Parts: sequence; structure tokens; C-alpha cells
Amino acid sequence: MYKNNDQCPICGEGLLKKKIIQETFSYKGNYRTIENYIVYECSDCGESIVDPKTLKETEKIIRDFHREVDGLLTSEEIKKIRNQLGYTQNDFSRILGGGIKSFTRYENGTVTQSKSMDNLLRIIQKYPDTLDVLTKTDQKSIKIEPIRRKTVLETGSGVGKAEIDTGEAGSGGIINFDNSDKRNNSGTSQKYKYVDAA
Repeated sequence: MYKNNDQCPICGEGLLKKKIIQETFSYKGNYRTIENYIVYECSDCGESIVDPKTLKETEKIIRDFHREVDGLLTSEEIKKIRNQLGYTQNDFSRILGGGIKSFTRYENGTVTQSKSMDNLLRIIQKYPDTLDVLTKTDQKSIKIEPIRRKTVLETGSGVGKAEIDTGEAGSGGIINFDNSDKRNNSGTSQKYKYVDAA
């Protein structure tokens, strides 16, 4: 933090003098003037140093100015959308992406959201139900129907065969094995326990 009569950190010779001015910023042919902009001007080299507190306070104003020119939502507009939907900054960041502190930074003006994030916010604002697609993570709401399978096995000789009904996927089943030789009507019928490896 600077104060009157501090030595100039640039030239090291002159003394700083506090001034309250109007500062005009330009961006892509557009202009924004900020009142009560505090600087410290050197009496010797004439360089001006922006007051750190002023720099921090005006960062959000300048970033929102750039957003407006670029057709993006401002920090207050982003905050309004989030509040209307009833989410905290961290929850909104978790659902929409961009990092756990992304919406904190969007709203305090330290980071500008991407065009794709801006588009997503506009869609959510107009169609709030689209959030349901992003927040449905409870797998219990998905009904999984059991799959029944039948497999036919043949013996190495090609004479006998077994039909397997495994029941639900992943469960055990019963093998009905018929090794009778159809050519001479001989053979026996047996049952074997089958454990599905799937």
C-alpha cells in the first residue's frame, strides 16, 4: 500500500503524491470510465502507480465491461441465474464443471467464463429442467431387467448335448445333459450344477 511522500519505486528519486482521477478504459472500440480512480504520481519521473485497493475493486468492473462487449453474461447475471436455481457456488461448479471454485471466480470477476459455459448458462436459465439431466446420478433410479440366457453345449464326440438355462445374468443354473446316442437310442440323462463365470 502506497501513501503520500513515499519514494517512487520506479525511478527511486521522486516522491509519490496521491491523486483521485477519472480513468477511461478502451476495449475493441468501446470505452468505460471509472470514477474515483486512485493513483500515486511521482514528482520526478511523472509515472503513475495505481493504488492496490483501487486495482482490486475495479478488476470486476473492467472484466464485466469486456464481457458486455464480447456478448457474455456479466458476473451479476451469472450470480442471478445461480441464485434463481437455488445452488451454492461450489454445487454449481460441481454440476456444470470448470473447477470447484469456477463460479466463485466468475462472480467475483477474477476469471471470465468460456463461450461454451456462457451458452450452457443461458440454456439453463431459459430451460431449468435441463439441469435434471446433469444432476441424475442416482443409479437406483435405473431399473435393470434380468437377462436370461440359454446355451447349448455338445460333447466332444458330437453325440450328447447339454442345454443350459443360467437364469439371471451372473447367477448359477442347471445343466440338463442328454448323452443319449440318437443312432441306437442308448444313453442316460444327467443334471449338473452350472456356475456362470460372467
